[in-house]
Amino acid sequence: MSNVENSNTVLDKINARTKELQELLSTINRKTAIPVFLILGYASLMSSYKFDHLVSRVKQIAYVIRLLLNSDGHCEICNEEVDAITDILNEIQKLYWNIHDDGSELKKDTLTSSQKKILVAQSCYASNYYNTELLYQEQEIDRIRSIFSPFDKIIVENEGCSVEQLIIFYIETNKLIFEKADIGINMLLHSNQPIQHSISFIGEDLSNFYLSMSLYEKFLISAQDYKMTEKSLAEKLLKKFSLSVEGLLNEEKPIYYCQNDNPLLKRPLIELCDGKYMLLYNIQLITAIYHYLENVSYIKQESLSRSKKNAIENKTYKLFSTIDKSGMLFKNYAIEPHGKEKDLLFIAQDIALIIECKSNKQIEYSRNTDKAYETISRHYNVSIQKAYEQALEVATALHEGGKIDIFEKDSDKKINSFEASSIKETHIIIVSQERYSLIQNNPSLLLHSNSNLMPTCFCIDDLETILLTLCRFRNPLKEFCEYLIIKEQISSRILSYDELDFAAKFICEKDIIKECLGDNHIYRPEGNESDFFDILYNEFNIGFDNELPILGKHVITENGLQVFKIGKRIGMNFTSEEESACMFFIQNNHQETMEEPS
Repeated sequence: MSNVENSNTVLDKINARTKELQELLSTINRKTAIPVFLILGYASLMSSYKFDHLVSRVKQIAYVIRLLLNSDGHCEICNEEVDAITDILNEIQKLYWNIHDDGSELKKDTLTSSQKKILVAQSCYASNYYNTELLYQEQEIDRIRSIFSPFDKIIVENEGCSVEQLIIFYIETNKLIFEKADIGINMLLHSNQPIQHSISFIGEDLSNFYLSMSLYEKFLISAQDYKMTEKSLAEKLLKKFSLSVEGLLNEEKPIYYCQNDNPLLKRPLIELCDGKYMLLYNIQLITAIYHYLENVSYIKQESLSRSKKNAIENKTYKLFSTIDKSGMLFKNYAIEPHGKEKDLLFIAQDIALIIECKSNKQIEYSRNTDKAYETISRHYNVSIQKAYEQALEVATALHEGGKIDIFEKDSDKKINSFEASSIKETHIIIVSQERYSLIQNNPSLLLHSNSNLMPTCFCIDDLETILLTLCRFRNPLKEFCEYLIIKEQISSRILSYDELDFAAKFICEKDIIKECLGDNHIYRPEGNESDFFDILYNEFNIGFDNELPILGKHVITENGLQVFKIGKRIGMNFTSEEESACMFFIQNNHQETMEEPS
């Protein structure tokens, strides 16, 4: 089957399932159904009980709510409809993985050029619609501060509030939502009798829980709840970042899941009644604030691009300065008088890390394989490929030997020198603000190179998560360089869409990863290894500056205990507070000695 024929078949299936979902939702009362799906999301986020089985909870719930906002139905939602809706959602989402599929499975150890082309188009396209932005809230807060603080004066003039006030509004909203949800979820978990109109759910322990249609009132916040944010400002910002359940969106149908302009991702608060709101997802509000500021007309795009570039360079500089404090770190340097500017060079012991940073606009993806591949390749060439070529100039100078002089950019002022012969290990690292899915983990799919020195590419958020985690080890630089060596050797055979899946596999099961170096097989991580970092973040600390307290922090679960045991086995350090929390959990839940997992 040709790629075009297969894509048309997949699109026909998507169209049919989309129409079925829209018809189902068109009969349902949006004022009661929307809170149901929001509470499903809260329950999955905050409780060990999983009331739903959605593949990508945030985007899928946002899609359902978007359709419901166009509905004028009057029927109450029931158990069977919730199950049917989530099944259709998952089927639609999985179909998007096959948009560019040519109908053949990858059975060969060596990818053909045709397979590579389809993989590039398919992975970037599907990953974009599978995921919201994959980051932790501290990362987005830091990004907003670093990029938009230089424009604070003009932002105050136009918005009536500062960058810091917007951040405080997010933090307080997040706190209020979690507090309200904690009360509501506890009521839900203890509601073992059906009352009025309710939906029953089966928990992981097979017990029944009943979701009353009136329970959502316990989850609502209003401007009157704010203390850190002035109430008038809170009211204004709640309105700015919300949609009302009272008003229809009046969008033309059909509305496809893959449409990238879901208004709920830009305005994730939903006004349910009389100035009272529920939130789609906590991190989505801070990303909405970021994208709002990114698109205001009063900040010049040229100035914004420069600020983005400075922000990613400064963060990268800070990260590498933490992994070996004895190293030399040069920023915005040149290797000849008035030479081409380079971003970062890190010299530590006998290791050279040549680092280039890029910040480009988000790619617009296409269903058409050829068009998608062409667009992705073009963006790749002005980001990853260009950064690689810039870094390779430094690597070539190191390889040629002799004395290496470091100059200030646009100057003949020499700031340092060292002998190239002192460098025994060289790595090229490319850091971007954007994620490029599979081609970030496997740059050889698009990279043009005559060199044996392959780059390792990171989204800045993933790089930060990995480096801060490695700082829990005795020698983070050694661990990181070992990671780079393995990635350089295996990257051309990796089929992985998330850097953190491979990183978690390396951290927890390094020996298994090393075994893969001895063969030529395609390597596919299982796809859920990155949960390691989520558990570390939610139950311990990754190590972000000013890590925000979230509900459940340092409250250890079975998953947290497993991460703790694995961490102890592989040599990770834990704080005394974290150690105590784990021991308390063991004493109160297991009455057993600490045993390492096999």
